[in-house]
Amino acid sequence: MNILHVHIVCHAGNSHLVEHACRAAQRAWPGMPITLLDDEHAPAVSPAAYAKLDVEYRTTGFARRGNLRGRECLRGLLREYCKSLKRSQATYIVKLDPDTLVLHPDALQGLIFQGVDYATHSTLDSPFGGGVILMSTFAVHKLLRAVCLCPIADNAREDMTLGGLALATGIHTAVLDGNTPCVDRPVFFTGLDTARHGDESYTSRMALLVAFANVGTSQLTGATRDDEACMAATLLHAVEELEKHQKMKKNYENQ
Repeated sequence: MNILHVHIVCHAGNSHLVEHACRAAQRAWPGMPITLLDDEHAPAVSPAAYAKLDVEYRTTGFARRGNLRGRECLRGLLREYCKSLKRSQATYIVKLDPDTLVLHPDALQGLIFQGVDYATHSTLDSPFGGGVILMSTFAVHKLLRAVCLCPIADNAREDMTLGGLALATGIHTAVLDGNTPCVDRPVFFTGLDTARHGDESYTSRMALLVAFANVGTSQLTGATRDDEACMAATLLHAVEELEKHQKMKKNYENQ
């Protein structure tokens, strides 16, 4: 039985980050199933591209209304999660945006051990984020029923709607620290200045101190898509080097 089934919900606009997001998830949760949910109306990757990623690839036909909005989209997403859970027999799903890289999964795994059913992070404009969402099997099915029964506006955001419904229906919910300025203390989720991918001191600090890093910040920082992809690659390399250093230090101490 799998503990987690990871879903990366992508579309053409973030095609430059999909491979990095998959690689980060595979490093964080080795052996756990990963599914790309691509938008068939504007796909992020081709069948040939996803084959080399070593993940399951499914396209979705429901209307996403630009950025995962409205009842049809939420119902479609939750039904896809149900389909995955039935196949993998996982107890939790993790939904990731392609611009969200898993650097340190321990914070999320701690919530699983506590029995939390729904967990996310705050954002600059909402107490509920959508970059990373943890849902138990119980939460997925309960939220699907709520989405089908409750009136939901066509422009209702996935993150705010699911987070609000989780609280309203009494699901055991946790909202973690998000979008805290990048200072010298651990943070669950934050956006990075992707234009600084060449600044080794900055990327090394972020690789050490951020659990889930949002690198899709071009509109906020003035960076380019190439900057975002470079930051993603740089962060993953920094985390891998950090782990190598920690292993070497542990081996030395044990001698």
